[in-house]
Amino acid sequence: MHMLIAFTETALLVLCLVSPAKAAPPGLTMPSEPVTDEEIPGIAIAGGVATSMFLGFGLGQAIEGRWHDTGWIFSLGEGIAVGALFAGMVIEAGCDFSCKSGSGVLAIGWIGLVGLRVAEVIDASVGPARHNNRVQRDRPPVASKPRMIPLVVPAPRGDGALAGLALSF
Repeated sequence: MHMLIAFTETALLVLCLVSPAKAAPPGLTMPSEPVTDEEIPGIAIAGGVATSMFLGFGLGQAIEGRWHDTGWIFSLGEGIAVGALFAGMVIEAGCDFSCKSGSGVLAIGWIGLVGLRVAEVIDASVGPARHNNRVQRDRPPVASKPRMIPLVVPAPRGDGALAGLALSF
């Protein structure tokens, strides 16, 4: 058991150290604001999806740099689900075969863990595209060189036309 905890802590430390995406500083951000002003690269997305599948607990979102956005939900939720699993096992271990009180807690833990893991993998797959679209939308437009366009329109009253130049820059 101690070896599993040490392995998990080491894996978490390594994943956080090699993460190519930058995490936002702690604090409150509005949902419409990008967490970072950088796009999430493809390698971070692939690593985030794989980590979400195999390790979970919001680590995939941490690799993508979106832990403050949605990853904390999976860290908290999966931690509670694992706690329910352990609580159910302890209750079941203290009972004989006629006791059924821990089976409901075990079922809730398993359903919560599996449901959150599926949601986490979906979020790790779809979330970066939403983030990148938001970053591209919020990025200021690139300045283009001024253009001069000739204009000819009918006169508002009477015969004739109006001519002019339209400048766009």
